[in-house]
Amino acid sequence: MDRQETRQTAGEFYVRFSAGDVPGAAALLSSAASWWLAGERELFSAARWHTKDEIAKLFTLMTSRLKGGLTMTVKNAIAEGDLVALEVESDGELTNRRLYHNRYHTAMRVSGGKIREVREYSDTQHAHAVWRDRNHPADRPGTFCTDPGLAAGTSSGISTAAILSPAAGLSWHGPSLVRSA
Repeated sequence: MDRQETRQTAGEFYVRFSAGDVPGAAALLSSAASWWLAGERELFSAARWHTKDEIAKLFTLMTSRLKGGLTMTVKNAIAEGDLVALEVESDGELTNRRLYHNRYHTAMRVSGGKIREVREYSDTQHAHAVWRDRNHPADRPGTFCTDPGLAAGTSSGISTAAILSPAAGLSWHGPSLVRSA
């Protein structure tokens, strides 16, 4: 692929995601794709490598908590070989009326028209502040996770869903996840 095709594939991912087409965006990821989210694991449970299926599930959970989806705007993109570096901004309103506006630097590796690796850097403190549901029972002080596997991020399913979906029965509380009753 040339630089233009690499940029186009990366940009198309954000076009599809912004349109609310999570399956279409995920279709641009190779079957063995990996997606890394920046942050300190003990402060932001999503900070780790994710498989294609895990990140697609996370995106689906995110969009379920948003009014009208999340607009992702590519501000700049530079490509060299199979690597494209993107400056991206997001805007959305959660169903609890909180506004989410984040800025990202994303490095994507693309081959054969598919994204095979993503490293995403963003303001994890802002993400935590906006996505955490302070009115959810699990977010009240003194509520702790009773599932050690869940708190350690080794439970079945993906632990990152917890910061995004009370419907999943999980919520974020400080550096650990909690399961609601």
